[in-house]
Amino acid sequence: MTETPKTQTESRVREHDITEEDTLVFLHIPKTAGTTLGTLIDPMWLPHKRAKVYLMRELATATLADVVPAQSFVGHFYLDALASLLERPFETITVLREPIARYISGFYQVQREQVERTPREQAAWEKFRSMSLDEFVEHPGISRKNAMSNQQTRRIAAPLPVKELRAIPLLLQQENKDAPQLPVSDACDQLASLAFFGLTERFQESLWMLSFIFGWYPLENRLTFNRAPKPTDARAVAPGTLKQIHAFNTKDIELYEFAGKLFDRRYEWLMETLCERYGTARHARAPLPLAAEIIHELLVRHFQSRLARRRTQRPSQTLRFNFLENTESAQGWHGLEKSHLGPYFRWTGPARSSSLILPRPAETDLELRFCVLHVVKPDVLEGVQLRANGTELAWTRTVQPDRTSMYQAQIPAHVVRTSPFVRLEWQVAQTLRPIDVEENNSDDRELGLAISWVELEPRPGRATAELQGVLAPAE
Repeated sequence: MTETPKTQTESRVREHDITEEDTLVFLHIPKTAGTTLGTLIDPMWLPHKRAKVYLMRELATATLADVVPAQSFVGHFYLDALASLLERPFETITVLREPIARYISGFYQVQREQVERTPREQAAWEKFRSMSLDEFVEHPGISRKNAMSNQQTRRIAAPLPVKELRAIPLLLQQENKDAPQLPVSDACDQLASLAFFGLTERFQESLWMLSFIFGWYPLENRLTFNRAPKPTDARAVAPGTLKQIHAFNTKDIELYEFAGKLFDRRYEWLMETLCERYGTARHARAPLPLAAEIIHELLVRHFQSRLARRRTQRPSQTLRFNFLENTESAQGWHGLEKSHLGPYFRWTGPARSSSLILPRPAETDLELRFCVLHVVKPDVLEGVQLRANGTELAWTRTVQPDRTSMYQAQIPAHVVRTSPFVRLEWQVAQTLRPIDVEENNSDDRELGLAISWVELEPRPGRATAELQGVLAPAE
C-alpha cells in the first residue's frame, strides 16, 4: 500500500506524561486482546475519572452529565462519537489484530455472549447461535450486513457525529450502510496520529512501546483475559469461507498491512532511541532486534528518567496511596472496586505476584504499612511474601476491630537510597477463585489480597540492624 503524505513522517512516537488534566481514551476494538491490555493499564489510566460506560449501547442510554465530564474512557466505542461528544483533545490508544483471525474469533465470541435481549432479539440470536461459521458467512441476510466486518477501520475512522446520545442507534444503522464507502486512507491517517497503537500478534513489543510513550515501568505480558475456549486457527476454515471473510474485510486487511509496516519502523526507532539515551558500549554492539532482557533494562532506566522529571518536588513526610488515585506503575491487579466497608480497593491477581511503584519519600529508613480488607480464605494472610526493590521484608500483621488486617514492615535505607522510587511486590502462596470456595458465588477470578491503601513513612535515625531477621507474624 502507498502511504499518504500525512503518515510518511510518523515513524517516531510522541512521549506523554499523564496528568490530572488529561482526557484518555482506550479504544478497545473487539477481539484484539483489549481486555488484557485494559487490565494492565487500568491503575495508570485515571481510574478515579473513568466513564461508567463500555459499549455504544450503554452510551446511548447514558446522560451527557455521565459522559462529558469524565476524563478516562475504556470501551468498544467509535472514535468520532467520542470526539463529537467531548469537543476537547484526548489521548487515544488502541490495538489492531490480523483481520481474518479477529473476524473468526468475533463470530464465536458473539455465539457465547450471554446478554439481556428482547424476545425478538433472543429468537434471532438462538438462530445465529446454531449456525456454523460456514453457514453464517453464506447467509445472504446476515453476513454482508453484520457489524463485524471491517470493524477496525470503522471504529477508528467512521464518521459518527453524535449530538444526542439517544440518536446513537440510528447513527450506527447509517454508519453500517455507509461503511463500504469509507476510505481506508482516513483510518491510516487517524491511526498514525494516535498516541499509541499496538498489534495483538506482537503484544509484548506493543507493551514495551506503550511503556516508553507514557514513561511507565515496563509492562509484561503475563495476563490473558477473555481468551476463546479454542484458539482461532484460520487453517481449519474451509477455503471458500476464508475467501468470503477476506472479501468482507478488505479495508481492515489494508489497514493492518499499513499498521504492520508503521509498527516495524516505530519499533526500530524505539530500540535505537533506548540505546542512544541509556545504553552503554555493550548495548551499542548488540544486534537488532534487542533481546528482551536488554529492552527491559533500558526501559527501567527510561522510567527512572521520566519519573524524576515528573517528580520535581519530594513527596510529603508520609506518602499515602489509595487505589482510587492514579499511580506511576502497577502490575498484577484486578479492577478498582468499592468495599461494603467503605474504601476503594484492588485485588492482587490473577498471578501470584503483584507490584506497585511509589516515589521514594526520603533516603532514610522507611516504615511500610498497608491494609488488607478481604481474602478468599484466611490462610492466605499468613503466606504473604513482601519485597521492596527486590529485597525481602519481614512483616507483622495486626487484626483491626473491623476484622481488616494491617501489615507493617521496615525498609532499610540502603534498599531505597540508590533509586528514586520504591517498587513494592506482594506474593501470595496461591490465588483462589471464590466460585471454588464459597457457595452461591459465581466469581471465577483468581484473587489474592484485597488491598485498600499503602503508606510509606520516613523513619530517620531508625536502626536497621535489628530489622534484618524474620519477624513472626502477629496473631
